[in-house]
Amino acid sequence: MSNISDPMELSPESKKRIADDEDVDMVKRQRKDGSEASASSPKSSERSVPSPTITPNLPSWVRQIPSMTLNEEQRGRLEKAKAFAREMQTVLFKSKVSPSTPPATLPSLLLSANPLLATGIDLRPLSVLSRIYVGSINFELNEAHIKAVFGQFGSIKSVSMSVDPATGKHKGFCFIEFETPEAAAMALEAMNGADLGGRQLKVGRPNNYTAATSASIPEAPTTRIYISNVNEHITEENMSSIFEAFGRIKICVLMPDLITRKHKGYG
Repeated sequence: MSNISDPMELSPESKKRIADDEDVDMVKRQRKDGSEASASSPKSSERSVPSPTITPNLPSWVRQIPSMTLNEEQRGRLEKAKAFAREMQTVLFKSKVSPSTPPATLPSLLLSANPLLATGIDLRPLSVLSRIYVGSINFELNEAHIKAVFGQFGSIKSVSMSVDPATGKHKGFCFIEFETPEAAAMALEAMNGADLGGRQLKVGRPNNYTAATSASIPEAPTTRIYISNVNEHITEENMSSIFEAFGRIKICVLMPDLITRKHKGYG
């Protein structure tokens, strides 16, 4: 076997020199790329170009909505509604601070509409006095009909009508709870024996009503009357102008509805 080396084979010194040259070339290329990148980026002292504003892709009907403006009367009503909401929030917050905290004072508006709240009496008798029993109801009538008829005497809190599972209809009677005892008393007096759907109604008090229940509630002042079935467009000023023909009016309050921002039709 011959010991003659291949003439194309490089010596170790030549290989090391070539490798060093390649390392130097790589370092030079990295420095060149870095300098080009720094040259392309803006300097800190130069003014930065603001980024373009991105407009949200809103539907056309949203972009076409005009800005709402309120007139002086509407702004006044809005401020009154805000003030009333803040007053109610303060009362609710104070009533939940501590069990030992004395009950907060209710707004004068609510006390005027229902003075019994200011006496501090038990509200359970009020609930009993606000309920009536209605029997002999036509089976073709439903809860909506009952509310439409009895709602003229005052705001109805609930209507309890039992349903017969065999027929799927009510059993011919129901219990109505009004928000005030005056509404229940007026409905009892006016609707007992009245014809509704071809049948004479039987209106009375529920079984848990007793004479002691009525006696536990202080009588209303003789100078105070209850009004109901008031049109939603009638204001307190309108009511005062109507009733002032019978004498000077001390105060006239229509019970407010916090949801609709109107009165509830009684006061």
